[in-house]
Parts: sequence; C-alpha cells; structure tokens
Amino acid sequence: MIYSQKTKISEKIILNEEVEEIAQKLRAKGKKLTNQRLQILVKICNFEEHFTAEQLEWSLKKDGKNNSKATIYRTLSLLLEHNFLESQDFGDGSKYYEKIGGGGHHDHLICVSCKKIIEFHNSEIERLQETVATHHHFQILYHSHRLFGVCSTCRNTNI
Repeated sequence: MIYSQKTKISEKIILNEEVEEIAQKLRAKGKKLTNQRLQILVKICNFEEHFTAEQLEWSLKKDGKNNSKATIYRTLSLLLEHNFLESQDFGDGSKYYEKIGGGGHHDHLICVSCKKIIEFHNSEIERLQETVATHHHFQILYHSHRLFGVCSTCRNTNI
C-alpha cells in the first residue's frame, strides 16, 4: 500500500487499490502527485455518481481538506487528459465528471426538473446506431447518448 506523508501535518493518506493504480500510472507518465492531488484523487474514487467540481470542493471541505479551486481544476484536467475521467454537459450549465472504467459504456437519462441522472445500457440502441452508421458508410469512434425528460418522482409530485 502506498502512503503519502504531508510535510507540515503528520496526516497519512492511505490509498485504496483503485487510487494506487491511477497514481502509479500518472507517476509513470512523469506527473507529480502532491498530497493535495492525492486527497482529490481519493475523494473522486469514492464518488459513485457524477459530480461537479463544486461538489468535489464541497465534499473535500466537509472532510476538513482545504484544497484550492485551482488545484481541484488542475487535477480534474490532469485526470481528463490521461483518460481517468470523462466530462459531460447535461444541459444545466455545469460540467459533470465521472470515472472511466468500472461501469463500462452507458448512456444517460437526465431529469430536467431535479437534475437526477440515470445511467442505462441498451443493446438494441447500440445495434441500431451501428445499423444507421453502416447505412451511411460511417464509422462510429465514440458517442454520447443523453435523453432529457422528467423522472417519475418529479412527474408524480409535479415539480
């Protein structure tokens, strides 16, 4: 297990397997991993849903971590650049992030009322996209499928 020792405060950051793997890959690419970057990386790896930079900052502050906005944004940029995160625009003016990997390819249903994001995978939709692309002699490299609407909770409560 990798430990990161802070110089001013004797706090150790204990990294889980996912964080260790990302940290090793970044170091192998010559990237410096400060304690603040490691704190951010640990927090990101603990998120199970999409998150914004503001939500990340708030969550770090709630845990007593005082990371600057600049450090948070630079770390997000680094993780995007090296394909550990991807960003999405779900139409509300915020950029949402999620980890790449674990869940595999998926698409999104976005509630325009409560901003709930539902991930889904549908093989039929994937096959149809390939059929359309083939018909037009088009090679799909990647895609982002987002459906905007109102979730059942909001429909039932008329939000």
